[in-house]
Amino acid sequence: MLVEILLRLPPEPIHLFRASLVSKHWRSLVHDARFLRRFREFHGGTPPMLGFFNNHTRSPLFIPTSSGFVASTAAKMSHGDWWAHDCRHGHALLQNRCTRAFLVWDLVTGDQRHLPLPAADLWLCNAAILCAAGHADRGDCRSCPFLVVSVFSDPIDSVASACTYSSEAGVWSEITSIGKQFSFVDNV
Repeated sequence: MLVEILLRLPPEPIHLFRASLVSKHWRSLVHDARFLRRFREFHGGTPPMLGFFNNHTRSPLFIPTSSGFVASTAAKMSHGDWWAHDCRHGHALLQNRCTRAFLVWDLVTGDQRHLPLPAADLWLCNAAILCAAGHADRGDCRSCPFLVVSVFSDPIDSVASACTYSSEAGVWSEITSIGKQFSFVDNV
């Protein structure tokens, strides 16, 4: 009966977050992948838009569309520290401007995963976060393993390279490179 009541909460993430604070039992119910899938289907199938990232220095890095719990924390992040690369299925992929390390942030639960640095110079790179193969069709990529793909270049040597991080393995793949005239990757 409790699950049926929780399903009827308004679809904004703040309501599920508050419900998860009631007890460990409620938290386990609210964060269960099957419950989240049913919750999304009950409310029309489309998850709510939490906000958007903006790398333009004259505006906040994250602009929330609601007064959600994690969104307010993300809105306080500084352009001087972070660069937003990608955001899908509730995961944001950010890169620290000083250390070049990646951060995968679950904007619904607030969980943060700091990724180890690949064995590459990532000063000029672009990156994306994706659901791991075979998990995207389940409908809830947030609770599934993910991949981070980073593409980077050395404009002096005209070499473009790429590597992939797997959350299941916890490591970066071997770097694959190609020499091509005018190859240049930028994080714009």
